[in-house]
Amino acid sequence: MKNSNVTKRVNSQFVAGDNLNSALDIISDLHSKGFQTSLNYLGESVESIQMARLAAQEYSNGLSEISRLNLNSTVSVKLTQLGIDLDEDLCYDLMVNLLEKAKQHNTLIRIDMENTPYTDKTIDLYWRLRDNYNNIGLVLQSYLYRTENDLNSLIMNGGSVRIVKGAYSESDVNAMVEKKSVSENYI
Repeated sequence: MKNSNVTKRVNSQFVAGDNLNSALDIISDLHSKGFQTSLNYLGESVESIQMARLAAQEYSNGLSEISRLNLNSTVSVKLTQLGIDLDEDLCYDLMVNLLEKAKQHNTLIRIDMENTPYTDKTIDLYWRLRDNYNNIGLVLQSYLYRTENDLNSLIMNGGSVRIVKGAYSESDVNAMVEKKSVSENYI
């Protein structure tokens, strides 16, 4: 059983709300203070195509609201939430639909990097989408040993990249495990 007070305190540092309206209120407040934001509908690894479509609809709703409120916010998505494990073509189609909508609203969508079994799939799908959309970016995790090479390739080919430290539990074969090394590599 979760301690809801502890969960709320930890989540409030990173999660703007438990529904779209509360998240948008917090994003609006952050923008008024000069912060940049990215809207993310939390979740990953859906178990059905219906769940992937529902997640895509939530992102679509978020894009509409960002535009309606005139917020300069990006949107971050996880491909496992859009069903990449179930049907890669469906995931691609859902991303195309979201990118089309984001394009109408002049919004950037970033694909979040998940754990290492998805790194190549994520980068491959990013480039496939990047062929037709320039409102797409990719998130790389600095704690992976491969990130410097991935970053150089993306930059050399005009990719849009955001770097994070990384939050997945990874083997020391794939990732740096010492906090100091991760921070140094991030910088």
